[in-house]
Amino acid sequence: MSLIVPAIIVSTADIRATTAQCGLFSELAVKVRSASPKDFTEAVLSSASPSCSIRIFAQLITSYDEMCDVLNRGISKFILEENSSFLGGENQLPKDRVVLQMKELSSDTTKTQLEAIIRSNSEAATEFLFPIPEHLSKETSFGADVIPMFSALKQSLKDLNISLTLDFGVNGRPNDADIAKLCRNGIRLQLNAQIDGLIGRAIVASLECKRIDGLYPTVVSDEQGICLGLVYSNAESIRKAIQEQKGIYFSRSRQSLWEKGLTSGSTQQLLRVDVDCDRDTLKFTVDQTGSGFCHIPSQRTCFGPDSGLGKLFRTLEDRKLNPVKKSYSNRLFNDELLLAAKLREEADELIEAKSPEHIAAEAADVFYFAAVICARSGVKLADIEAQLDRRTRRITRRKGDAKPKYINQSEENIASNGNLTEIPK
Repeated sequence: MSLIVPAIIVSTADIRATTAQCGLFSELAVKVRSASPKDFTEAVLSSASPSCSIRIFAQLITSYDEMCDVLNRGISKFILEENSSFLGGENQLPKDRVVLQMKELSSDTTKTQLEAIIRSNSEAATEFLFPIPEHLSKETSFGADVIPMFSALKQSLKDLNISLTLDFGVNGRPNDADIAKLCRNGIRLQLNAQIDGLIGRAIVASLECKRIDGLYPTVVSDEQGICLGLVYSNAESIRKAIQEQKGIYFSRSRQSLWEKGLTSGSTQQLLRVDVDCDRDTLKFTVDQTGSGFCHIPSQRTCFGPDSGLGKLFRTLEDRKLNPVKKSYSNRLFNDELLLAAKLREEADELIEAKSPEHIAAEAADVFYFAAVICARSGVKLADIEAQLDRRTRRITRRKGDAKPKYINQSEENIASNGNLTEIPK
């Protein structure tokens, strides 16, 4: 079974401080504690990692339009209670955007009862969240009875494309053995990130070590998914990396922990932790500073030189911080009119290009001048990718019509080129 890194529940008024750490993981669950869902949503999205998928408890959201607005802004899912008025009817949300929170489990709950409830609601949600009472998670019966029940339930529901998640609440601290059993059987965990050390311990407990030396291969990549290198982690380094949000690993040659950049200055901020489908390999996504990850100074990665849009953005960021005499990029940074004129010029040339080679060349020019504008304002490539990803989560779409002045300009250009006298309606 593949592991889904536990969703993290946050219950704090200090959203910005908390989500910065929680954003290390692929999913983040947040309770809305603001009277303005719009302001709350913007605060969460601006604080969490761009690649983090965020679901929110919707207690203070009162209308379908308000829910659509929040989803359109980039929130991934709503957590709705079983009796929510937003389930069913004309205004029902797409089921893949809904997590249905069930009633709290009791010692009398049976697999048959749960399966019947899930099947009756399978058209309303694709994920079902089960609150676990604190006392139940500490009892011996949890590992002996509850976990086997959910494992059997997961097998019984294989014909449905759904996920089962156990919410351990504010104070729940499942032990390592129970975490391992749940993950092995494809059951998700929702844990409180504010419990000191719990998330790091849970990640380690969810892994399966298949090496004699007890180490986990760890792929290190940048925000664009470019592999910087392969290192190794042990339980202690994983917990420490998550706690300090740094690139901390285990050195096989020194037989001790090592923090990337302590001697070279090329430090890493840990942005995200992922686990592979076999639960024996990690992927750390980092913000790599300095000359790069590789010990060879001329190479940013251990697999060769830098390239692509990532290299372009990093070069421009460096030009801004360390101006180079006679650099065209630095000239553009200081001449707003020239930069605007060049971007419009290259956009027109891209529109007019016909052959694949010409289109690619003109598109490269547009990308370059757009990247200069971004670098001048401190916008990173990851910020742009996050915007694109969030737009795919919209559930309502704009018409996408052009502004009249651009329609008129296009008509004039096409007419002057002798191609068409008007834009087809």
